[in-house]
Amino acid sequence: MKILVLYSTLEGQTHKIAHEISSYLQQSGHLVTCLASKELPRINFLDFSAIIIAAPIHMGRFPKPLSRVVKDHSSELAQVSTALISVSLAAASKDPAVIPGIEGWGQKFFDETGWVPSMVHNAAGALRFSKYNFIKKWVLKKIVEKETGPLDTSKDYEFTDWSALFSFIDQFVNRS
Repeated sequence: MKILVLYSTLEGQTHKIAHEISSYLQQSGHLVTCLASKELPRINFLDFSAIIIAAPIHMGRFPKPLSRVVKDHSSELAQVSTALISVSLAAASKDPAVIPGIEGWGQKFFDETGWVPSMVHNAAGALRFSKYNFIKKWVLKKIVEKETGPLDTSKDYEFTDWSALFSFIDQFVNRS
């Protein structure tokens, strides 16, 4: 199967997720093209059997460059089997009341772009304390504190559940 993995990243975790998915699919015998939305060349989305779009959610929004690409190509995306992987720290929450918020962000994105994927997976992101300025570190530490998460700002933390992500990818490919 010929698969496009299209992603946008802000702090690097979605980049890592997109490339891990690409490697996983290639090891399964698929022909995979992995591209960042900001580097998107002229591409015919209909050349692919399936398309996986991975994007981080920050402040309740997906990155604008990715939103533009999706909106501009929503009609082509509607003709192909597609999946969205939204990446956020909220997905790592143990509070079930957080899930409707994540789903609401996705619905807002679908309404804005006119694209509705075949399947959606909410993946937990990472805390990259080593890359944050003082203010961002402080804000994120306060948020994580409410979740009883890690508070040592001298370290970085990854929350992505790789087995759940790869299980989702297997389900998506089998449906496509």
